[in-house]
Amino acid sequence: MIADDRELNLIAIKTNLTSFGMNVTKVRNGYDLMKIYKNNLSENGESKFDLILTDISMPLKNGYEVAAEIRSLERENKIDKKRAIPIIAISGDDDQFGRDSAINDYFIKGDDPDYLMQLIAKNLTKSITH
Repeated sequence: MIADDRELNLIAIKTNLTSFGMNVTKVRNGYDLMKIYKNNLSENGESKFDLILTDISMPLKNGYEVAAEIRSLERENKIDKKRAIPIIAISGDDDQFGRDSAINDYFIKGDDPDYLMQLIAKNLTKSITH
């Protein structure tokens, strides 16, 4: 799932990801991300999504708030760190990135799209091998 409040960013990233055969759900804000995330939890509280890309600066809930809420739900459902959904924060401004233990990785919009794919592959590999 990808969340960004700018439609052009959603289209560009979704196009890139789908060209690699990925199914992508896109949302425009953190509130909608959490609503869809919660509606797609399995009976044991695990996410049916493989990975979340979230913009840091969004209306209603920002990327840090979303990540904290997801990690809180995982703790409530006794989802250990090895089974936690990978979260990659995205932003157009690298000054917005503060280190946050709820976020697995960071990507600057406009950087090489191949690098984003490397981050996704790295995080999906970690979640599959654990």
